Amino acid sequence: MRCAVRVMPRDQLLSPVRRPLAAGGGTATSVTVRTPAGSGPVPVTVTTPGGTAVFGTFYYLPAPLLTAITTDAGSAMGPYTGGGTAVITGTNLAGATSVRFGSRTATIESATDTTVTVTIPAVPSFGPVPVTVITHGGSAGGLTFVYLDTPTLTGASPASGPTGGGTDITLTGDHLATTQEVTFDNAPAPFTVISDQMINATAPPHPAGDVTITVTTLGGSARSTYTYLDGPAV
Repeated sequence: MRCAVRVMPRDQLLSPVRRPLAAGGGTATSVTVRTPAGSGPVPVTVTTPGGTAVFGTFYYLPAPLLTAITTDAGSAMGPYTGGGTAVITGTNLAGATSVRFGSRTATIESATDTTVTVTIPAVPSFGPVPVTVITHGGSAGGLTFVYLDTPTLTGASPASGPTGGGTDITLTGDHLATTQEVTFDNAPAPFTVISDQMINATAPPHPAGDVTITVTTLGGSARSTYTYLDGPAV
């Protein structure tokens, strides 16, 4: 059996696609073909030796285009353990069927023509990965998401100070460059990132006793200890 499938754009008639069907490629009730290039909604006709029939409308969808990716923190970065949401912006994104961070598939939370919101998937190790969005109109890439390693703290110097606060403390560790917050027993402290291995922080006031210092980066959190000391009695 031979047939022709015609996909006709609104403003012009394409030459019919005529392909002999391979064994199993068609039956009395169905035929499988490859669509020619086109755009927008077009009518579909099927021609056989027995005549021609119209089979409704086929919709060519525009390919997606990506422009940016952001997270709640703003940067296209996050812990390699995943979690949190990322917003991908662009055009022709409505109906996105898949979003990939490297080889990992993200859960799509919502999609419009200009944004796709996803839950960031976990990956085996830190480093940059390409971001790909797939729609019925095609796939788009060109964006990168950077997975960060979990921070560590190895010490605080000095490790103690007065309850009135004001002590300048050097925190050492690793993967500290993206630090977002330093707290002493949940109280925010002023800080300056010196390098990926060092932060300077100023202890806030606190009653006497041991407290936990928490450093939060885009890659996670790390903890150390600090002791507040009562001043001498007068």
